[in-house]
Amino acid sequence: MNTPQYYSSAFGINTTDQAQLNVEVASTGFSVLGMVVTFLICLVGSLGNSLTMCTIIHQCWLPKRMRSIPKLTANMVLIFNLALADFLYCAAALPPVFATYYCNYKNMNCLWLSASMDDTITLCKVSAFFRYYIAICEWTTLGLMAVERCIAIYSFRHKLHHNRLFTPNKTVVMCLFLWLISLIELANLFNNNYDYNEETCICDYKPKTSPNSTCTNGLLNLTSPRVVFYVCSLIPCIFIPIGYFMIFHQIHLSEQQ
Repeated sequence: MNTPQYYSSAFGINTTDQAQLNVEVASTGFSVLGMVVTFLICLVGSLGNSLTMCTIIHQCWLPKRMRSIPKLTANMVLIFNLALADFLYCAAALPPVFATYYCNYKNMNCLWLSASMDDTITLCKVSAFFRYYIAICEWTTLGLMAVERCIAIYSFRHKLHHNRLFTPNKTVVMCLFLWLISLIELANLFNNNYDYNEETCICDYKPKTSPNSTCTNGLLNLTSPRVVFYVCSLIPCIFIPIGYFMIFHQIHLSEQQ
């Protein structure tokens, strides 16, 4: 088998093949790195979160006199919800990403990665939707956890024995509401805003250069399909620092007393 030869342009040789080789090497390295990182996150995340969920379920299953945790609390409900969302992300949302990197690495023609020319819902589009759907559930759960911790510390400091807002039953309802409200991402699925993105090399939002894409230039453009994910991620990002600032403030006031 003859190996193609590449020479420097200093000797008057065409460098097109050299540039193409550099792109292929970079693409191969990116695919290998993506496979390694994705596989590790899938493995560690699936195992760790499954152990967390099993521990909470086991504690609830045991008789009260044998439990390490006396009773179910709102914080436990939120931890379980976060572990469930993270488990689904690692065990179900990331494997298609790993498969995509593998297909790119092997230069395989995976039919499910081919960009569709119509509005049919393909496996690639569903995998992209599911990944963003679970990500929104995780972000909103983290924001809710920050608010719950802030209120819990405030109630403890002021000797309020009952937190009327975050009871276990109400927290379960809140978590179910988060999963339902995150389904707003379905709008992007039915509007054909997902497909294989050659810029990110995975199933993702369509690139802005795509002729069938509704993406427009500008981060704050409300017509962009990404605005749903941005808003649903930005709100928890605002609550998280505010919530933990209030927590540190309550601790500081308690130390002064």
